[in-house]
Formats: sequence, structure tokens, C-alpha cells
Amino acid sequence: MLKNILIVIEQAVNKCLDLDLTKFNKIEIVVSASQKTLPVEFVKELLRIQTQCGSPVELLTTKGTGGHHVEMYLAWLLGRHIEKMPDANITVIANDIDAESLLSNCIDEEYHERICIIQDGTPASAELKLEKPAQKKAPV
Repeated sequence: MLKNILIVIEQAVNKCLDLDLTKFNKIEIVVSASQKTLPVEFVKELLRIQTQCGSPVELLTTKGTGGHHVEMYLAWLLGRHIEKMPDANITVIANDIDAESLLSNCIDEEYHERICIIQDGTPASAELKLEKPAQKKAPV
């Protein structure tokens, strides 16, 4: 089974508008603990994502608030996924994340090629990390 995980940080959910979300086995939306209500447009987008991908969207809430709290939570989340599914491909869609520091300081280098962090100004579909189905060889 293909293992493709999509993690979307709350402010970047609009970057999912043009993605084929059916390619992901697991979709997680991360929101901060200070978020007490969700805008109607955001909820509509979550429902659209859930409908398009055909599986539930998991809404994860960070435990704290502050400048780097989401980055710390993302580092923990990536580590958890790598521990449970080391061969999974992970795509993160976020705004204002120090991706270089996150990968170099928190994630072992052997996993870097399986993680893609898409940020501001990059079309989301340009860099998705997806596991490709195995090619079947023709009989000789």
C-alpha cells in the first residue's frame, strides 16, 4: 500500500485548492491552541478536502501558543510519522516555517528526500512527495 501523508498548517489550507488529494492516505490539518473558532471558509475547505480524498481529515491542535510552537509541533509530528512509517512520503504545506532548520536540526538526513515542505510562493502541486506504485515488468 502506498504511504503518502499530507500535513497542512492552518494558514496554508488554501494552497490545497488545486491538489488531487485522493493521492494521500492520511491528511492532517494543524491548528494552534489559541484558535478558539474556525472561519466558515476554513471549515468549508476542510469538508471539501475530506470529500475529495475519500477519507477523514484529522484536525490536530497544538498544545501551546507562541512564535515557534507550530514548528515544534510539526517537528514532533514528522518524527512520529517517521517512527511509525519510515518509508512514507510526507508533504507539508505551510506558511512561515523555517524548513531548512526544521529538517537539518530535527530530522535525520536519511529521511530528507521523503519530506517536502511547500511554502509561500511555491505552487503546491510543483513539489509533492508521493510514493509511486511499483512498475510491473513485462514477461521476457
